[in-house]
Amino acid sequence: MKYICKENCYARNPQGVFQRFNSGDEADFGDVMIVPAHFKKVDGGSGNSADSGIKSERDELIDKLKDLGIAFSPKDSVPKLRKLMKEADL
Repeated sequence: MKYICKENCYARNPQGVFQRFNSGDEADFGDVMIVPAHFKKVDGGSGNSADSGIKSERDELIDKLKDLGIAFSPKDSVPKLRKLMKEADL
């Protein structure tokens, strides 16, 4: 089952390895895995979390970059998007 991290944290990934998750990162935990409490289940394959009114940091950065007309790839990571935003502010 797919889950979205709601805060920056360190947690065990689906393979059992300790990993850093940023807000908005997705993970595919199995049915027998223990899922940290702040991870929210993805709503029925639409790609949005159950709290559909709350945007992830990634979505907010993408919206701001689009508004500013800055080129980026939809596959860019959150740190890359942050860097592009910082460069745009300079």
